[in-house]
Amino acid sequence: MICVFFTLGNITGQSSISELATSFGNAYLNKDYTTILKLTHPDIILKGGGEEFALTDLKANLENPKSDLIEYTSIEVGEPLEYFKSGDQTQTFVPVRFFLEFNDELYANNTHFFATSTDDENWRFVNLEYYDQASLKVFIDNINEEMIIPENKPFQKLNKEEK
Repeated sequence: MICVFFTLGNITGQSSISELATSFGNAYLNKDYTTILKLTHPDIILKGGGEEFALTDLKANLENPKSDLIEYTSIEVGEPLEYFKSGDQTQTFVPVRFFLEFNDELYANNTHFFATSTDDENWRFVNLEYYDQASLKVFIDNINEEMIIPENKPFQKLNKEEK
């Protein structure tokens, strides 16, 4: 009976994490800064200079002149990888693919979101396109030591049928 409850709890948490990770990714696509900040791990915002600085930084990254040449079209969120505990937090990596169009060509990359929750329902994220193992630990000091950030794969050209 306990085993069944644990399994059901994981299914509920996994649904929640996938939905929230998709919202987080879509917020990047749509430049929805309010949602990005709401779903970003609070230590990233706090140690990164506060909400106002985080907003300025996001806008600088997402609204630079080069970004006008590239159109992000969609996101694909995979199933969370292995779960780890660190204190009262559950932590995992969520695989993500961003798709973009440039000069009528389709490209995709592979990256991850670091995800953490204290109740397995309310998840907060870090977009690991911007962090490596060392820099992430500067901002989030309670990362489970067994967690190693999976390698990101840069954008590669796809046939439009591959998506």
